[in-house]
Amino acid sequence: MLLILSTAYPNATAASVFSTKESAVQSLVNSVTAGSPPHYSWYYYCDPWNYSWCYPYYPGYWYYPYRYVYYYPYYYGYYDPTPTAETKKTFELNAETNPPGVAPVSGKGTYNQGSIASFSLTSVIVPVSANERYVFSYWSGDFSGSAPSGTVTMDSAKTVIANYQLQNYLKVSIDPPGIAPAVGEGWYPPGESVEVGAAPSTVSGGEGTRYVFQHWTIDSVPASGNPVQVTMDGPHTVVGRYKTQYLLTVTSDYGTVQGQGWYDAGSSAAFSVTSQVDTSYGVKQVFERWIGDSVSTSPTATITMDSPRAVTAVWRTDSAILYATIALGIGGAFALGIGLAAIAITRLPRAKPAPTPPPRPVATVEAAPEKLKGPPTKKKAKPPPKTDSSEASSQA
Repeated sequence: MLLILSTAYPNATAASVFSTKESAVQSLVNSVTAGSPPHYSWYYYCDPWNYSWCYPYYPGYWYYPYRYVYYYPYYYGYYDPTPTAETKKTFELNAETNPPGVAPVSGKGTYNQGSIASFSLTSVIVPVSANERYVFSYWSGDFSGSAPSGTVTMDSAKTVIANYQLQNYLKVSIDPPGIAPAVGEGWYPPGESVEVGAAPSTVSGGEGTRYVFQHWTIDSVPASGNPVQVTMDGPHTVVGRYKTQYLLTVTSDYGTVQGQGWYDAGSSAAFSVTSQVDTSYGVKQVFERWIGDSVSTSPTATITMDSPRAVTAVWRTDSAILYATIALGIGGAFALGIGLAAIAITRLPRAKPAPTPPPRPVATVEAAPEKLKGPPTKKKAKPPPKTDSSEASSQA
């Protein structure tokens, strides 16, 4: 029913300014005096712009003039005080963290009785420093669970607590970097014992290079053992130390070489080879020089091992003794031959004279008869000897 007339109860007074219409009406109900006419119900009127203008209305009591209707478009309502209106209760949800103030928790506040209150964490991980952090673990109080959010029924005041755990970071590295895996690095709760290692004793670094494990260091302090145990009573740094070694290769076609093997990086390596080698009678190989990573002419030399190194011995053939021996042999053989020849000559037997051949038989010739003989031959006179004309003239 819409009333267009303004009315007022004579004993009622205007209430003070209220924030809402409901609070104004409640104050109006409380202001009704015990001397009011008997009734079971009444109306009220309120100014929508100013809730201080709220008056009770009882049937039979009307207020004039009409002009108030024009200027004040009153609201009206019906109130029956016989049944008592039950006011709903409210409860507070308190959300905290452990340790206190680690991170904000959303959802805390006032809730009506029986309503469902939701709450959640704004940060599951809260950094403290580069090597320390808090990590959410579980809820306690009027809620239990490990999820970062939850709900509770507000049938009473509630308190939920987000428990955070401190974690320390363990940094594990290898020096030189990358030659072996760094095992054990990560976040750990305070007091936990962590095993780091075991590192391989030797790691190949390519042709002529290798890495040999030395020891672990914990916060730059050498530690014995491989692996090592680290107690996480705070952030720690663990480093596996390796030393670099290089291979020296020494080769030679003759003789015996020494010094070949692995050497620490930067160290000085000594190497050598036999200076000369007899290969056959009268022939020997004589060391001449090194080639490769060394050009020394000495059979014993040194080299700095700042990388893999290789040296090779160069030899020359020396046959002087063979030639001298051959010449000496030839000369000796010649002299020996002459001597043997002389001895042979002196020892030869003298030749016997050839036997006289027997006289040849003479045939007998019978004298020819006289009448067959020829006339006797006259002997020619010898001519006088010739004389030299020069001698004749000189004698003359």
